Amino acid sequence: MKQILYITYYEMVHIFKDVVLLLLIFFVPLFYAFLCGAVYSQGTLSGVPLAVVDLDQ
Repeated sequence: MKQILYITYYEMVHIFKDVVLLLLIFFVPLFYAFLCGAVYSQGTLSGVPLAVVDLDQ
């Protein structure tokens, strides 16, 4: 368990040191989520057909 915490700490230190990596890991997914939410809230993609297939019956 101690090794896992050490590796996690080591990786987080390196992530926060590198600005590009920090942006890629944390801010880009948040931007994409905001962008998708904005598109759906404005009704731009309201006419997209959707189907659900239940293969387990």
